[in-house]
Amino acid sequence: MATFTASGALLTNGDYYGTLAAVRDLGKQGIPIWLADSGATQAAASRYVRHHLPCPDRHQSFSALNQVGDWLIELGQRHPGLVLYPTSDDMAWIMAVRQNDLQAHYRLFQAPERAVFRLLNKASLYQTAAAHGLPAPATYYPDSPDSLNAIAARLTSEAGFPVIVKPKTQIGMRTNVKGLVARDATELITHVQTFLDQHSYQPALLAYAPEIRWPMVQAYLPQAASQTYTVAGFIDRHGDLLGVRASFKVLQQPVQIGIGVAFEGRPVLQRLTHKILKLAHAVGYFGVFETEFIYLAEQDQYLLMDFNPRYYGQMNFEIQRGLALPRMVYAAAYGDQTTLSQLAAQAAQTQLPLITTEITPRLDAPEIRQGDHARQRYCAGWLFRFLLRAQQASGRISAAQRQQWLDWIAESAAQGQAFDAIHDPNDPAPERRDKWLLCKKFLRHPRSSYRQHFL
Repeated sequence: MATFTASGALLTNGDYYGTLAAVRDLGKQGIPIWLADSGATQAAASRYVRHHLPCPDRHQSFSALNQVGDWLIELGQRHPGLVLYPTSDDMAWIMAVRQNDLQAHYRLFQAPERAVFRLLNKASLYQTAAAHGLPAPATYYPDSPDSLNAIAARLTSEAGFPVIVKPKTQIGMRTNVKGLVARDATELITHVQTFLDQHSYQPALLAYAPEIRWPMVQAYLPQAASQTYTVAGFIDRHGDLLGVRASFKVLQQPVQIGIGVAFEGRPVLQRLTHKILKLAHAVGYFGVFETEFIYLAEQDQYLLMDFNPRYYGQMNFEIQRGLALPRMVYAAAYGDQTTLSQLAAQAAQTQLPLITTEITPRLDAPEIRQGDHARQRYCAGWLFRFLLRAQQASGRISAAQRQQWLDWIAESAAQGQAFDAIHDPNDPAPERRDKWLLCKKFLRHPRSSYRQHFL
């Protein structure tokens, strides 16, 4: 092992809000930030980034994942001692499979390869989660034309449409597809073939897990657009949960299938957290996590959708609510138990009350929607306002509905409980870069950009 001479944190994926959250959380503590990405991204514009290094684009070639891994090792040889933690599914997998090589040059807080892949592959995630009391939406796994035809026939006979055709994992995908909605058997078969033809995986992934080539077919639940309950936290090497926060995704982009734009605080349900922790223990995972559940209000049921073993998009919501996840990772990577314990204590002190009873109130109950947790609200302010204008212009929402959303965030802002994903008066450049990048996207891809924001 090389002598660790460099200090600071190496972050990747500078176009992700989660990366920017980590840059600011660590940079404000005086920790040197090294950013590796392939372009002029939002995080690269931050005042806290001291070193911006160009690295291979993980989407540009069939061997990109291996190239990124090799590049990280070469960088670590030149600057040994940086803290490295994953900011995306691709990075989580690269770091897991190259862990033995990377740990000679970086300070890591990295779960085993098997644990990471079992969480990022939804087929194995749902199987393991079900064994620990965490059900998922009805999901089918075709692996041949015959099995696909059988699934289509079953869904037709059981009135199981619509469904979503989704990748089993986002690791190593050449395209950024989230899912395709199929309303009948014909669309299902067409969408699966489209997926196989157009949404390929990099060879490194197919060699590692050839079964991921075929997509999965999952029941379409419209509640996912505005009733996704998220639980995020930090698990130490001993399997102890050192901090946790919960929220409700109330708006996403695109509206039908997309990523969260606006969130509202919710109480942590201890009965659900216990099951999440059991799932993590079962696969051997530790570190930062974010889990997503579709909440079915009528049944008062939580269906697991995702378990993200990495930094994630709305992480700044947790940081602003007292759970400093990047600093916890940094302390853990250094083996600094004193600082880690202090951060865990601060997280406990700032946490609003948990719900510890086995029978819990419905998340749409008035006492929950009007309680202290729900007054904590989060969005990327400028993008939130732009999306509302776009939705009104396309007729998807009325002027009155747009005003309701604006009042929603203004109410929390008046109480000091509104938190922004990107706006920071002490670090304004990333927000300007974010706006510029969206303008650039509309100019380069006007049709897809219009569909994403207006429809």
